[in-house]
Amino acid sequence: MVVAAVVSAAATIGGAAINANSANRASDAVAAGNRRAREEQARTRAENVAILNPYVQRGNTAGDTINSFLGLNGSQAGQEAFNTWLNSSDYKFTTDRGVGAITGNAATRGMLNSGATLKALNQFGQDNAQRYVGNWLGALGTQQGVGANSAQSLVNSNQAAANNISGLYQNTGQTQANAALAQGNAWSGALSSLGSLGAYGFGSGAFGQSSYAAPGSAGTVRADPSTRYI
Repeated sequence: MVVAAVVSAAATIGGAAINANSANRASDAVAAGNRRAREEQARTRAENVAILNPYVQRGNTAGDTINSFLGLNGSQAGQEAFNTWLNSSDYKFTTDRGVGAITGNAATRGMLNSGATLKALNQFGQDNAQRYVGNWLGALGTQQGVGANSAQSLVNSNQAAANNISGLYQNTGQTQANAALAQGNAWSGALSSLGSLGAYGFGSGAFGQSSYAAPGSAGTVRADPSTRYI
């Protein structure tokens, strides 16, 4: 019986060691997988920033130009924005073509410096400015909107990455906690088995002593050192 008890205890201890090792390996595998997942999240986020950031910057530039044109960034910035509009391709081209057509027609009729010609030039300038300032601000607004949408996409990407990485950290922590608990339970079972083996040995004389009632001493139990059990 002693041999069987020792074998059982050894098996329990061996099983505990195997369970503890398996728990460690499982925890390490999960941690490694989550680490790779975090690295992939960071790589994807960096790619998103590289792709979207130029659009964000263009949108910021467009928004600053609109604000300057409206006089929100001071007089100097306002004048610079106004000059930018005057030299914009659509306004400058249509203005040059329109003025050229009016003056050319007036010149052929000998009315280049007439009041009618000056009136026509003034009216054309006002109409053309009103038309193309709206187009110009609209184009800037569109570009600003592209930048805003790109910025929102970056925010969403960052938030998704943060949520995923947070979840991975929590998963790793929970797995390691479970592994530690599994190890503790395994070794607790092994120690319990050893305790049971010790109690068996000392209580039943299994480690070399027997209990018997000595002659003439009723009810007295003493150890017989001459008796051994295998």
